[in-house]
Amino acid sequence: MSSTDLDLEKQRPTPKPAGIPLDSRVDTLQLPPIDSPYNRSSIADELTVVESHGSRGNANAGGDLVDAPGEPKLDEKTEHSRYLVKWDGPDDPENPKNWSVGYRWYITGIAGLLVLNATFASSAPSGVLGQLIPEFHLSHTLAVLTISLFVAGYCVGPLLWGPLSEQYGRKPVLLVAFFVYTGFQVGGALAQNTASFVYGCIYLLFEAYPIVFTIGHHLNAGESGLMFLPLFSGGVLGVIIYLVYFNPIYEAQIPKYAPKMVPPEQRLLPAFYGGPLLMISFLWFGWTSYTSISLWAPLMSGLFMGLSVVFIFLALFNYIIDAYLMVAASALASSTVVRSAFGAGFPLFSTQMYEKLNPRWASTLLAGIALLLLPIPFVLYRYGAHIRRTSKYAPTFD
Repeated sequence: MSSTDLDLEKQRPTPKPAGIPLDSRVDTLQLPPIDSPYNRSSIADELTVVESHGSRGNANAGGDLVDAPGEPKLDEKTEHSRYLVKWDGPDDPENPKNWSVGYRWYITGIAGLLVLNATFASSAPSGVLGQLIPEFHLSHTLAVLTISLFVAGYCVGPLLWGPLSEQYGRKPVLLVAFFVYTGFQVGGALAQNTASFVYGCIYLLFEAYPIVFTIGHHLNAGESGLMFLPLFSGGVLGVIIYLVYFNPIYEAQIPKYAPKMVPPEQRLLPAFYGGPLLMISFLWFGWTSYTSISLWAPLMSGLFMGLSVVFIFLALFNYIIDAYLMVAASALASSTVVRSAFGAGFPLFSTQMYEKLNPRWASTLLAGIALLLLPIPFVLYRYGAHIRRTSKYAPTFD
């Protein structure tokens, strides 16, 4: 071969390998089954970026997709992750980082009001059972069912809405469910019998308050309802403390563990305080329930009870979400079913328990149960990583 032929050969473009184009191969990559050790660790590696990139889009979708504004440039492995969220340009209106501060607070406030509405609807009948019984000619047990059946619905709803929200998205499921909820609320308000007036409260506590304040301190129904205000105020205080104290502690952990996600166990700190506070609150409420003691004493126990409940809920809910990620809705649904089963059953015997044991010893019994459950967040903090490694649904982070 002459030197001229050699020069032409060097200039000839090298043919690409036959087969699937590179871009198509990226789009058609198949991961191994979720319960294989390789896949669980690789998913965890890929998910390290999801925490800072939202939940919309597809990493391999076409078009002018960009990283979230303000985020660092990603390496090649992360760039091709099927879990990475990208946006349709830096000004994509669906990217929450492009929303105004006012709109973010508006969305947060509306979401909070939706939760408050459902919680209020679940607890409202507890203060008017005395009126429901003669109005609808109910026995006491049947009247208490208006409390239990609402909570029993929490055992059924999550099993349906949780998986659907993972499949079709949160928004359509929320709109459909809230439309049905609103319809039943209107039906309950206009009902002339008990068939469309079935909704009630969540916790045994809502049965204890009328015994202490209505019967013990001779308050009317309206005044007894006001006794729940410290409980609500404690919840608000708990949210504020979480935002200004606990959340900054968690955010400070992000650079420490980068580029991986912060271990879910770091979410449990509020529960370390909430557990003991809940136990103390039950004892406080019970042993200040004597009629000879000012009603302000048991009343103010509600402040710390609301505070402790928020600490526990936020800690464990966030822990479940971080631990299960892709199937978090189903995991929360399972948690709700178990929790609501207790909430539905307790009101059925709470009145008898408080009457037989009196408020002091009945509340002491609840404090004892709280004491038995108190170590749970500490155990999860110590052994949670090991427990998660044994689950085929929870990705590993180390």
